[in-house]
Amino acid sequence: MKNEKLWELILTDREKRYDLICEIIEKYKKPVLCGKLNYAGENKNNELSQKAFKVLLNLLKDNFKEYMLYEKILEGYDGKAVIMALNISPINAKKLSISIEDSHPLGRIFDIDIYDLNKVPLSRREFGRSRPCIICTDDARECIALKKHSFEEVIKKTDKIIINYFKGDNENA
Repeated sequence: MKNEKLWELILTDREKRYDLICEIIEKYKKPVLCGKLNYAGENKNNELSQKAFKVLLNLLKDNFKEYMLYEKILEGYDGKAVIMALNISPINAKKLSISIEDSHPLGRIFDIDIYDLNKVPLSRREFGRSRPCIICTDDARECIALKKHSFEEVIKKTDKIIINYFKGDNENA
């Protein structure tokens, strides 16, 4: 790791986000959505990630507007995230989340987690789905575990997907 202090700050942000998710579940007694980007590397707050996050935020607001009880935008070293308490079953929320991730041109970099009342995120695998690797389309978890691709390679591909989306070239992302 290049900058251990920065990675500590990123991990602290993730812990704070999870703590907030737990607090919201306790308060509303409803499932919670956490939407953010899968953006590798240290700089999760660059211009491209900010633009992509706005797309994700608008999609989530549009798709979950009738179920939203609470919404908060978080900003930090781990990038932006949106937290929503939802008046919908966790299973239906996850199905809708998977649909967004699988159908939108930027969906490969979206990370939409649904936490149930036990404060556990529902897994795509529970729905017979896995997340494809952004580089080779194998199972992303396997590629990460095997370190098949460098951070630089993943960041370059992610940036290309975002750039092509805003240029209107979604076929070559």
